[in-house]
Amino acid sequence: AYRQTLFAGVSGRTLTPLENNIYQDNSFVGANAELSWTTDAGTLTLIPAVRKSDLDNKFGVPAFIGYIQEKDEQSSLEARFAGPTTGTLNYILGAYYFDETVNGNYTFAQQALNAYQEFESDTESLALFGRLTAHVNDRLRLIGGVRYTEDEKTFKGQADVMIVRCTVVVAGRPSCPTAPLLPVTDSFTQLQAPFVVPPQGGAPTPIGTTGAILIRATTAVNAGLKNDQVTYRVATEFDVADDSLLYASFETGYRSGGFALSAGYETYQPEYIDAYTLGIKNRLFDNRLQVNLETFVWKYRDQQINHTGIDRNGNQGQFTENVGRSTNQGAELDVQFLATENTLLGMTAQYLDATYDSFVYQEPVGATPPLTGCSYKLNTSTPTLYDINCSGKPSYQSPEWTVNLGVQQTMPLGAYKLVAAADTQYKTSRYLAFQYLPTQLADANWVSNAQLSFGSDDDRWTVSGYVRNIESERVPVAAQIYNAASATTNIPSAPRTYGVRAGIKF
Repeated sequence: AYRQTLFAGVSGRTLTPLENNIYQDNSFVGANAELSWTTDAGTLTLIPAVRKSDLDNKFGVPAFIGYIQEKDEQSSLEARFAGPTTGTLNYILGAYYFDETVNGNYTFAQQALNAYQEFESDTESLALFGRLTAHVNDRLRLIGGVRYTEDEKTFKGQADVMIVRCTVVVAGRPSCPTAPLLPVTDSFTQLQAPFVVPPQGGAPTPIGTTGAILIRATTAVNAGLKNDQVTYRVATEFDVADDSLLYASFETGYRSGGFALSAGYETYQPEYIDAYTLGIKNRLFDNRLQVNLETFVWKYRDQQINHTGIDRNGNQGQFTENVGRSTNQGAELDVQFLATENTLLGMTAQYLDATYDSFVYQEPVGATPPLTGCSYKLNTSTPTLYDINCSGKPSYQSPEWTVNLGVQQTMPLGAYKLVAAADTQYKTSRYLAFQYLPTQLADANWVSNAQLSFGSDDDRWTVSGYVRNIESERVPVAAQIYNAASATTNIPSAPRTYGVRAGIKF
């Protein structure tokens, strides 16, 4: 009923309810093995793996229906040789190979604007790595590691965006109340009369006598990427006591680039990270108390951000951009306390200061200003683009404080046992997306869960009843924008849910 009140300016009419045949029919098949051969010189380990998936599902969000059909095939092989664990120097040498093929057919149907995507992507990745641990003495260890990664990707696909655009203006706004809206199909070739699909690059076609036309915008991508990078890690470990470990490390990381079927954003480049870590792990009172504290600083460069947005042809799309740099720093405390033989208490607390040091991206100028809480201005050299600057903003999905509290009580019953558990999590307010709109700010909240399990004392079998989100608070977990329709959407968490679970080990 609400959706039918929304006026889609591009089509000159109100929207209709989304279809309700939402389903998921996905299948996954995989196999892996671990083969080890131990000799006096060390241990050789081989880990081959294969995996196939066949995806067929429709999902709904407030703005559109997504129709996903995809077939994936993966194979990988890891080989490691670990030298003797005794002596002053310990080492590991290895290689990793990964191969993946993805064939996808996606439809994103908003009714006034439908996007149809078909593509095939291939990824081949090869890595060589090694690690050396030097035992300076019985308490001090120095660790160094290095990895070379080479990624080669190819992508071939085409995106066709169909737009129902009204050409009749009444009282200053488009008016085509009888214009048909686009149905959900897995290909634009399945559209039927009164729709006549224009040829690729051709002029729009009239939609009967409704005053609306059907526009076709095509983006084709046939490209390859080859990235390689050397990453490394240096670390030290010091045994402060028999059950107390102090450690520090610096390591670099790399994520390869990729592709998107959006004009002007067909490819994106690798992302890099420098990570600093300092921490201490302790076990006290005959291991009844565990106290771990870790501090960290992560610095991203050329950070990849995936989002919906307007591509350079003015069409709604989903793509990834390299937007700049960010710093994520903070500390995490983890405490586990066995208060009695059968009572376990737990607490983790994380403080996070995450900020975009440099976050600048562009968006085409449209009929309305960009949907953003960041500052923006026209690009001086390309006035058809806005420069949007979110530098200095907090990273999205990054609450300043996250606290988890839990308790588990075990009640022995002869050859059986009853286990009651409860936990709760607190998060401070956080933005859910990088446009920093008021509708994308989630308030601070608590979420609590509980579970009661009965089973054998050797954990061979259990039967459990559980309830999640006891408060039944629908907390926003995602908030996307759809610039083509000047729409913002929020997706909430699940309400209170409950159920039973049974398990057996053999």
